[in-house]
Amino acid sequence: MSNNTDSHFYIFPDDVNNESFIFKAMMSFFLILNLMVPLDLLIQILCVRALFTWLAVRQDTEFIGYEESVDAGEIIQLDIKNIEIYEDFVDTRHIFCDKTGTLTKNQLVFQ
Repeated sequence: MSNNTDSHFYIFPDDVNNESFIFKAMMSFFLILNLMVPLDLLIQILCVRALFTWLAVRQDTEFIGYEESVDAGEIIQLDIKNIEIYEDFVDTRHIFCDKTGTLTKNQLVFQ
């Protein structure tokens, strides 16, 4: 059987340079999977954010709308519309409080 490596590009000849072959293989692997890894990572980060929001904020018993609960006659839990809301709390620089209204009625009224 004859050696037809010249006519078939997919058959490697015996005198292949290993360093260049390894470099080409690694670069082709990087180019092929370059877009798939960050997309998967982005999806995982989004799922972790949603899970954290549901577990840490939604299931917390301290986050209850007391006025709505008294009016409705049942306990109404916090309804989250934005899964990145806990990240906005980090940017809080000023907290205003009215000492008498906040402590007695749980209402913040600016005077």
